[in-house]
Amino acid sequence: MTIRKDFGASSNSNRSKTVEVLEGTFLKAREQYEEKKLSYLGYFYAYVAFHAEFEMNRANFLLNVFEKLTYEEFCLLKAISEKEKHHFLNKKLPYHIDIVLWSEVADLIQNGLVSQQNLLVEPSGIVPAQLSLNDYGKNFIEYFAISKVPEHDLAGILEKLEYDV
Repeated sequence: MTIRKDFGASSNSNRSKTVEVLEGTFLKAREQYEEKKLSYLGYFYAYVAFHAEFEMNRANFLLNVFEKLTYEEFCLLKAISEKEKHHFLNKKLPYHIDIVLWSEVADLIQNGLVSQQNLLVEPSGIVPAQLSLNDYGKNFIEYFAISKVPEHDLAGILEKLEYDV
């Protein structure tokens, strides 16, 4: 794999977009209080550096979404992306059962990473079995290497989303 050709290149007196993305990545890392999220910034910058098909104008937007998400939401994204490996509940998980989990799923939906069937019809609860990644969520997982979240970090979330078989 080779580094993209426009990496570090600037036009006229304008600063390189890749330099801007690097600076944005460093700023997000400096401001990050959840240490477990830091390595995913590195994966993102590496992705940007080595994938010429990545549109640089999306980087700042993605970095802002990264900043908004918690590490627990990273774990949720991974769990949802591997839904076929798990036995998610096919009934509502009412918000009063676990308000934090409910809020985190709602954040993923609001940030456009996840969708749920029939959410507009029945907005009173999250149905884990009906959660799925949309294309933007799949891209986010690829860009930030969310698939590298360790399995042991998913245990608490899976306990709430799964049923016993």
